[in-house]
Amino acid sequence: MMKSESVGINVSDEFKEGISLNQSLNTSEISNVGQGGGDINVNDTHNDALLARAVWITRLADDNLSLSYSTQELLNGGHSLVEVLDIQTCEIIKKYVDEKQILAVAGNLDILSLNAGIKDMLLRLASVNIDSSKNSNNSYSLMTFNKGNAREVLNLRNMNNTIKDYKDLRQAMLNEWIQIRQDFYAVKS
Repeated sequence: MMKSESVGINVSDEFKEGISLNQSLNTSEISNVGQGGGDINVNDTHNDALLARAVWITRLADDNLSLSYSTQELLNGGHSLVEVLDIQTCEIIKKYVDEKQILAVAGNLDILSLNAGIKDMLLRLASVNIDSSKNSNNSYSLMTFNKGNAREVLNLRNMNNTIKDYKDLRQAMLNEWIQIRQDFYAVKS
């Protein structure tokens, strides 16, 4: 049995207790859980799938949400593991899926009232958006400048520049470093 070391929660038991309440996990085989001795293999594989999904959601949340939505904080706040996963799923969707995409997939913007299948699709879309965001913010993409861009170069020294997001901040920092390097070598020669 797998236990959470810092909280002392038996994850497998927590899933069994709260599985009927969960609407954010894929619940297509929940009816098989606990129907008798002949379904032990189905139960084990289903619980393993739920556990793997819980780990995936927890990693996404811990890596991409604020500390108030970390698994540990929510568990310490008295939420069950199933509630924690549902809260994290909804927050990941709210943060990383555009409202137009939610409306296109779900038909409405009320994430809490969506069924498990739609939440699952939106969570996968959020994961793709997170990966795309990380790839667009890598240093190589910042160094490939658009030649047709006529706007002023972002720099930390220029007070007239407005830094709108993380990508602009990284671009300004990179440009500042390039300027410092050029100034250094200009003084040396």
